[in-house]
Amino acid sequence: MSAPWPGKPLPPWPPAQPGVPFTPPAGRGIRRLAGKVGSGRCPECNLTVLLRHDGLIISHKARSLRCPGSGQELAEPVSVASWCSLRPALTPHGLRHGHETWLDDLDIRYVLQSDRMGHEVPGMRGVYSHITAGMRDDLTAGLQELWEASLHERAGISLKSPVLVLDALLAGFREPTTKIGSHSAPKSDT
Repeated sequence: MSAPWPGKPLPPWPPAQPGVPFTPPAGRGIRRLAGKVGSGRCPECNLTVLLRHDGLIISHKARSLRCPGSGQELAEPVSVASWCSLRPALTPHGLRHGHETWLDDLDIRYVLQSDRMGHEVPGMRGVYSHITAGMRDDLTAGLQELWEASLHERAGISLKSPVLVLDALLAGFREPTTKIGSHSAPKSDT
């Protein structure tokens, strides 16, 4: 790819702040595009809306009422791109489905799966079933194993990443090198 991706990446939703109640994102996890040519983000309601030919925000509604941001100028230009989804049509809710499948595959007990997914265990099973420390230990060990396997698979794709946290994790898979004269050579085990 010769040209850089347009715009700057945006978080998929606002991050949680300590001491501030978190409102989870609404919607079906569709990629969030901050804007495109001819559109911008309203400074009042924060919706991405179309712009008029003169650059002002078109009249629009927010919560069924005319937004006071209608007719205003954009406060600042809006980014064109956001993070792309890993797979087509993958949503945050879809990740929950995959996680539940992992829990089934790890033979995690139903009561712990339900607790982890934020579900209530129905009926008498919910009254008499309880989570033990051993169950949590099994869950932690199983998820750690899956995490390490996925990191190993990612290292098979490429040992570098532009995402700094992932690049630091992939550093453990890179061959250490030592300098010999002006050439780099693999480090010897002997």
